[in-house]
Amino acid sequence: MAITFDLNLTKNEQIEALIKKAYDGQWYPEDIINWEQDIILPTGLESYDYRDMVSQLYYTEIYTVNLCQKMYQTMKHFQFGHFLATQILDEMRHADIYKSYAQKVDGLVPIHKKMEILFNEVFNWDGHPLAQVLAINVFLEGEALNQQKKRIETLPCPLFKQINEEIMKDESRHNAFGILYTKTVFNEVDKKERDHIFSWLKGLWSGWEEANENRYQSENGKILQTGKDELEGRWAANLKKIGNIPGLEEYL
Repeated sequence: MAITFDLNLTKNEQIEALIKKAYDGQWYPEDIINWEQDIILPTGLESYDYRDMVSQLYYTEIYTVNLCQKMYQTMKHFQFGHFLATQILDEMRHADIYKSYAQKVDGLVPIHKKMEILFNEVFNWDGHPLAQVLAINVFLEGEALNQQKKRIETLPCPLFKQINEEIMKDESRHNAFGILYTKTVFNEVDKKERDHIFSWLKGLWSGWEEANENRYQSENGKILQTGKDELEGRWAANLKKIGNIPGLEEYL
């Protein structure tokens, strides 16, 4: 597929600042992460559940690389594509880090089938790229930030904490891009297509709630769970982060 950017489109100064921040913030795991730290699992938690949690983070990063590459091909605005190119580098680094960590706790386990179905549905979207940016940069990255913060606060492993603290810096930038992109193009998309996009997104989010709600059912696995009420509240919370855009409020 040939990629054709329109170089005459006006640059957004805030997105340009994110691109610069992405370049300035590139880091190499071996220089930043102290891999000599011991692995500490929560007391009473099955090793498989812990490996599963880390593995799903790895698969999420791998799928995000593929999804960003797909979005890159659909962008007409060179600046938007430029940012996505930096995000692809970030997500590849994150995948490599989570895989390395998983190998320290006896390796990866298979991806959850419900999550795989959701990722494939996002990948196969063939409409306006606003849908994929919302799905990946606003909702998925927003959820990643929530989960990483929770893992840092509740799990005892110092190495895992450090990994997530560093990755969160990148994820915050990706989330900020999604918000700025949505503000920029939202009203360029006609109302009928926006309704279709948000109906599709709502279905994805319901699937995400279901996929996460039913994980880690053992008594000691509850430390890894995210409650149903918490997940249900995230839909509106993610959209509210975008701010006041005429027409957006009807999708809250």
